[in-house]
Amino acid sequence: MKRRGDKEEFQKYCEENEERLRHMDADTYDVICTMLDMDSLFPKNKKLYDDEWEEYDMCTAVRELIRDGEKRGREIGERRGQEMGERHGREQGEKRLGLLIEKLIKDGRQEDALRASRYAAARKRLYLEYSI
Repeated sequence: MKRRGDKEEFQKYCEENEERLRHMDADTYDVICTMLDMDSLFPKNKKLYDDEWEEYDMCTAVRELIRDGEKRGREIGERRGQEMGERHGREQGEKRLGLLIEKLIKDGRQEDALRASRYAAARKRLYLEYSI
């Protein structure tokens, strides 16, 4: 439990004691999972011997915990990245349309500005015309 706050130290400990941790009795496994708040791993890492649960594989439990954390991290990162990309895209689109409208008004082309505000095809043509 003293390595609980230091991931690298905990991982090193697990690697150095893999054989012992791979064949852990049920009571020890139960205590460790409870103290590390890993209750969701109980059913995943039991080995069946003579129709009874006698032994637990703590190495697999730790690996699954790490894998689950990585998966959650990826999902959060992807969600944040998508939100940022959408926000950036909206900002760029607004900036681009604002620049087009400004140029059209300066050139006295209010009708084209109105069309650009309403129709994507008109905007596309005018973006090309103004190299925006």
